[in-house]
Amino acid sequence: MKACLLSESRVAIVFTVLCALLAAPTDTRAADANAGDREQCAKNLTNIFKAIQMYRAERKDVPNWLSDLVPKYIKDPNTLICPIIKRTGEVKVLGVEDPKISTAYLYEFADTPIPSGIYGGSQRTMKEWKRRQMGVVGSKIPMVRCHHHQPQVLNLSFDGQVYEGPGGWEAEVREVNPEELAPARIFATDAVATSQARLQSEIPQRDPRAPAKLIDLTKHYNAALTEGWHRTGPNEPIANDLSNLPRGIQKIAGTEFDVRGLIQLSSRKLNHPRFPLAARDIKVDQKAARIHFLHSTGWSAPDGTPVASYVVHLANGKTHEFTVNYGDHVVDWVAWQPNPKDSTVAWSGTSPLTGGQTTLNVFKTSWTNPEPDQPITKIDYLAANNDPAPFLIAITAEAQ
Repeated sequence: MKACLLSESRVAIVFTVLCALLAAPTDTRAADANAGDREQCAKNLTNIFKAIQMYRAERKDVPNWLSDLVPKYIKDPNTLICPIIKRTGEVKVLGVEDPKISTAYLYEFADTPIPSGIYGGSQRTMKEWKRRQMGVVGSKIPMVRCHHHQPQVLNLSFDGQVYEGPGGWEAEVREVNPEELAPARIFATDAVATSQARLQSEIPQRDPRAPAKLIDLTKHYNAALTEGWHRTGPNEPIANDLSNLPRGIQKIAGTEFDVRGLIQLSSRKLNHPRFPLAARDIKVDQKAARIHFLHSTGWSAPDGTPVASYVVHLANGKTHEFTVNYGDHVVDWVAWQPNPKDSTVAWSGTSPLTGGQTTLNVFKTSWTNPEPDQPITKIDYLAANNDPAPFLIAITAEAQ
């Protein structure tokens, strides 16, 4: 019996060894094949770089597509095919498909709109986007990429380096927050420039008859009442506007205000370079027993959540901070029941941009100055950076 058990044990060991020996050549062959594919792919990318350099020397620009290199700069179209494709038939170019020739490589500088599969897409072109990225991180950004090798992507950088990296190469950048390289962020300066141009044409001049108590917010405005300013990108849906809010010197909820534009602050729900976290140094330069704010907010939060604050600076160097809380002073301007505890619904109306489907509300909130004999020099308007996105339309200083 003992001899029998020993014999079975030996058979098991021999069987295991044989299995290992039989499996090893297959794994080795697969590893050798993958290494060979990667080596050939790297050679392809090097040849593509040489072709692009010749194209640039003659045309003073990069090609719109890799097919523009064939046949003058690349004689063999197989240079544009990763050897893995010949075995799998699967092509991964993330929607950036060359219109003239089949290629296995993603050409990052293609003259085509950014497809939806890449950062949600954009009407701006891949070429525009990559040039903006180069302005931030330089020529090390990928120019041609092969997504067929696992787990890493094989890249050809703009400066000719062939290297391996993750699919989302932006996450490896150390010089800047990767989010700043996304299309929405990198083209944000264009949105800011567009909004500034709109402000020049759509915000009325201050009425010369406006008294000093109607605080002049002109230099702080960053949105017009006539635009859907919560729409910060071309792919976002149409947003509400305040076109129907009366403009100029208006008596609203018993108080005169200078209504011409607005100051929108950013929040977690409206995080965009166009909108800052603060509007500082709003000049007042007068005594006031009370300050009236015409304001509101987009997006909601639990009651009591800080939305913004007004920091009032006095001539004696003291400051007083008035915190605007959700539910107490403002609620979402599209709320069904706009009933903040310590504010008045100053105006309700609809937006022409969205067909008058939603009622909009702005509120008057009053703050009592504990030191009315001290002139107020300035006010800072600060976002709490929670979900609600506060906006300010007008400020009025009341002497008595």
